[in-house]
Amino acid sequence: MFHTLTHIGIPHSFYTAITALYDSPTALLPLPGACPRRIDIRNGTRQGCPLSPLLFALCIEPLLSTIRHNPDISGITVGVNEYKVAAYADDLFLTLSRPMRSLPYLFDLLDTFASLSGFKINKRKSTAFPINLPASSSDLLALNFSLPISSSPLTYLGLKLSPHLDQLYDLNYTPLLTQIKHDIDSWQEMSISWLGRLNSIKINVLPRLLYLFQSLPIPVPPTALKDMQQRIDKFVWSGRRPRIARCLMYIPKTSGGLALPNLKLYLSAALLTQIAEWHLPIAQKRWVDIENDMMLPDLLPFFMWLPKSARKDRHLRCPLVSHSLHTWATLSRKFSLTAEISPLLPLYRNPWFLPGMTPQDFKCL
Repeated sequence: MFHTLTHIGIPHSFYTAITALYDSPTALLPLPGACPRRIDIRNGTRQGCPLSPLLFALCIEPLLSTIRHNPDISGITVGVNEYKVAAYADDLFLTLSRPMRSLPYLFDLLDTFASLSGFKINKRKSTAFPINLPASSSDLLALNFSLPISSSPLTYLGLKLSPHLDQLYDLNYTPLLTQIKHDIDSWQEMSISWLGRLNSIKINVLPRLLYLFQSLPIPVPPTALKDMQQRIDKFVWSGRRPRIARCLMYIPKTSGGLALPNLKLYLSAALLTQIAEWHLPIAQKRWVDIENDMMLPDLLPFFMWLPKSARKDRHLRCPLVSHSLHTWATLSRKFSLTAEISPLLPLYRNPWFLPGMTPQDFKCL
């Protein structure tokens, strides 16, 4: 860990503080009827330490960096970039294009890292999810590497992934909406106050929906949102006639309302947040880089500000980008977020500015 901190150039003051905390860490073990004694922590961090997730992310970065820069491990190439691995805490997601050639080098690298750090991959909990791979190749993978081959959708970070985009809604939204409806129906007969019902929606229902809104930017049928919103409103009022107009219930508390979640607005806000992240610098978020690479020779931060008439002849290869751009066009017109001719209108790839169609001259404008 300390070698990693030094290698990435952590400031000396921060390095000194980490050293003071984790140079020789100990834990106190109290035993009934015996004097408590200290135990040296030789691997890991103190239980409950708020630095634990950040230190783990730092310690696993050498492994991720080595995978990305290993020429014998082949990833998926999009545009000019190659994508091999993504990680969230200790959950690794690998995208390999030549598994028979890449996996021996990958497992050798993982074994080396495990011997140095103690971080071992549990192969029994690992799953291979072949996409466009012949059945014979899948059988060889299972035979040579003892990997379970998943024929059903792959679950990663609570999301069910499928090679077919049109299945994502049924795999993720449909079960969640069904479960929420069941939960609301089971709460309906409970003796809960009016404000308690409203807060239960904010605390229990909204976070589950918001996670999908943010993680899976796919079209959601308006009828599904409308039906769920009506169930929420009915639950808040215990099935009785509303005494306050719905539009007033949605208003923030600071403006005199009760901040009842408006699912349609939350979905729109989640998509607008992702659109704003298109303007982040390169390599800040890899999903932004992937969507940008799929837009080449156009660039998303520029393309979205072109008028609709200037975008209609461009072919979009990513359906998620198409959906986000359609949402942006609808919301920007509805809420007057920008003018038809935006002040951010780019010169690059602008058909109204012919020199801008020469990428080498106007790429950075």
